Amino acid sequence: MGPGEQLYVGLIHAARQLRRLDHELGLSPARFSLLATLRYRGAQTVGRLAQLEDVSQPTVTKLVNALEAAGLVQRLPDPADGRASLVHLSPGGRALVRRARARKIEYIESLTCGMHPDTIRDVARALGADLAQRGSP
Repeated sequence: MGPGEQLYVGLIHAARQLRRLDHELGLSPARFSLLATLRYRGAQTVGRLAQLEDVSQPTVTKLVNALEAAGLVQRLPDPADGRASLVHLSPGGRALVRRARARKIEYIESLTCGMHPDTIRDVARALGADLAQRGSP
């Protein structure tokens, strides 16, 4: 198995474990993605969330309804448009994103324990991570 294939297999296994960690907190990939988008991009309209998540507006509406029922988001009037509302991350939603992210970082750190920091940075760059930006879940 070549290095590219080894990395591919490792990434598949790591992604599966990251999804498990979220699942333990009651988060599907779609739920975590939407909550993380709100955390890092701020309040958004349902239409803008659909664009950012690359899904249909009815899909986001259903997801927002479920997250609102769970107390993780809230809709508030859009001060710029009285006909619209903005979806905000609730304090509980913010805490859940923080907890989910911390668990995933802890898992990744356990995998990279003993690796040289330069190697970790090189792999992160190769995977497209911009470590200077804070826009990532």
